[in-house]
Amino acid sequence: PLPTLAKTWKELDGGSWAVTPALSVVQATAVVISGAKGPAASVINGVYVPVDELYNDHVLYQKRSDPDKYLRYAKQSGDWRVSNNASKAANSDRGWACCAETELPLPTLAKTWKELDGGSWAVTPALSVVQATAVVISGAKGPAASVINGVYVPVDELYNDHVLYQKRSDPDKYLRYAKQSGDWRVSNNASKAANSDRGWACCAETELPLPTLAK
Repeated sequence: PLPTLAKTWKELDGGSWAVTPALSVVQATAVVISGAKGPAASVINGVYVPVDELYNDHVLYQKRSDPDKYLRYAKQSGDWRVSNNASKAANSDRGWACCAETELPLPTLAKTWKELDGGSWAVTPALSVVQATAVVISGAKGPAASVINGVYVPVDELYNDHVLYQKRSDPDKYLRYAKQSGDWRVSNNASKAANSDRGWACCAETELPLPTLAK
């Protein structure tokens, strides 16, 4: 159903098709980095959007709130890392955060991330990079069903170190990570501003990086 599901791609070469192992088709969607706790946390955390150029044959992401910061594939180390424009231009392995895994086509596939803290790298279990795509809530049947159901799009800010989604048809409604209860819930702007656990719907699971992981 989608080209991104294909695992093997071929190129036409001299009239015949040849498999190219390195050729891939991946989704180029905005991502959210959250959970950084070190001295550069405010630099690392945020929404990053893909730009119109490839960098070392990979997607290049620019921080929406700070155009000098990038999430990029570092050729020397083979990992994904957060750095500034100077390090990107030099194609160096400098930066404030990087993933432990190497040779990944997308940063969202990394499971372990590290931060630079006092000159050395330290694993930060809470640090994650997730896709920031619109989500659809459907199937609510109760008295607030019309409030709950709908399309929610990610906004340009983090909320409790997580993606924040706003209902497209009603800007007063949000899908947000509630810090008190540790779950995802649908509420209005007043409850969001108060950072309370009030709302019309919530997931049973807690401490999930994305609401789409709730069952």
